Amino acid sequence: MTSKLVEYPELFFCLAGPIGVDLDETAEAIEQKLKLFGYDVENIHITKLIPLLDNKLARKFDTLFDRYDTLITRSNELRREYGDNSIMAMLSILKIREYRYRKHQDSDKALHKTAYIIRQLKRPEEIKLFREIYGKQVFQISIYSDHLVRKERLAGQMREYDSVSTRSSDFDEQASKLLARDEHESAVTSGQRIRDVFPLGDVFIDGSNKKTIDSTIERFIKIIFGYNFCSPSREEYGMYLAKSASLRSTDLSRQVGAAIFDPKGEVKVLGCNEVPSPSGGTYWEDDPGDSREFNVGYDTNEEFKHRLLSDLLRKFSETNIINDAYKNLKSRELIKKIKEDHKIDLEKNLLLMDLIEYGRIIHAEMNAITDAARKGISLQGTNLYCTTFPCHLCAKHIISSGISKVVYIEPYPKSYAVDLYKDEIIIDEIGLTAATRKAKWFGSNHLSESHLIDTGTCSRRLNGKMSMGRHRLGTTRCRDQSSKSRLRFIHKSRRIILPF
Repeated sequence: MTSKLVEYPELFFCLAGPIGVDLDETAEAIEQKLKLFGYDVENIHITKLIPLLDNKLARKFDTLFDRYDTLITRSNELRREYGDNSIMAMLSILKIREYRYRKHQDSDKALHKTAYIIRQLKRPEEIKLFREIYGKQVFQISIYSDHLVRKERLAGQMREYDSVSTRSSDFDEQASKLLARDEHESAVTSGQRIRDVFPLGDVFIDGSNKKTIDSTIERFIKIIFGYNFCSPSREEYGMYLAKSASLRSTDLSRQVGAAIFDPKGEVKVLGCNEVPSPSGGTYWEDDPGDSREFNVGYDTNEEFKHRLLSDLLRKFSETNIINDAYKNLKSRELIKKIKEDHKIDLEKNLLLMDLIEYGRIIHAEMNAITDAARKGISLQGTNLYCTTFPCHLCAKHIISSGISKVVYIEPYPKSYAVDLYKDEIIIDEIGLTAATRKAKWFGSNHLSESHLIDTGTCSRRLNGKMSMGRHRLGTTRCRDQSSKSRLRFIHKSRRIILPF
């Protein structure tokens, strides 16, 4: 059975970003660029769909703070009530089907030359559902801006919405509360996970700079429509190799990759998080005596943390600090008991459980640095591309090795690198220049702070979107087919049963 090749298929652009980011500029840029290719664009606001599940929300709120706070709370409750963290994405899909029916009286039939802009994602399950249903026709665009810019924009919107209150400090305080809630709901099982969904983007954009938005979207749309002469930037290439290196890892907690380049963009060394080999480097698949952690059967760091907790509890027990009901429980049993009795998750809320130094694996950044040392390669003035923000253990070696710039995508909340090395590194702020004595780190470690991700296409899309066909004419000339190209996708979709 052969799959049908669809020309100019439906496209789905899912926007993700922390509260306060201006999504309007990005949505407008996408719409303008797509219209050049003859596409109709439908905007879908998820927050406007929530009243479909709760008509009490279809009212005018007294303040903008009340509106946002209520919508966040109710969204969390709806995820819990329906038992599905992708419920908001399902609402969007319902709206897409409704739009199809309105256009052609068939909600199952995909529309020709039609694109949807979905605003906005807050959970990784949402983009996962979109990609499962619509496949490669889905693109996530992650937008960020400086914390202060977002706070001021949000406070300004509140001021316009609520003309009664005159105290600017009230709006600033409310904006700060919303920003904090939007970014830190890890303790709420069905809460927002902007830190988790943000790194899953296909392209990252500075939402505070209109020129950057326009140029990045224009380049991205060109790549989608087959423009042959968009090659990867240094940052895209660096992150692509870092992501590729991460696939070597069989670590039980996460796969991390690192790639170190010289300033010209030439590869120095790669690394991944894996158990070190006595012959140098890390274990490969067919190495004799392979003792990677999946062969050992458990995560040594997790095991050691529970041993430390057990020791601490034993000492408390000897001094009668612990209640008799908990005294004889083993650490894991105690954690479970406290969670059941007091609704406190010690594994997530106990600082002791953030320890990372007892793992047998060598971190990706350290793997790359030690490989360079073993081979006699100087890293002075180089750039490190890493899939995840470096931990505080790696930070000291990154600084000591002379690496001048670090670029990363995924945050790592357990890292205390910024706290411990604030005099040696700077997380670059939009519009500011780092002091020359400090190394610049670019990324999205804490969206509540002023951190920067280099704009560009992520490694997930580079291989499929920047592979060129043969367009050479004779021996010296070539042609650009993008203006004549027909966007083609093998259309694959999965049916789901909506729970409403």
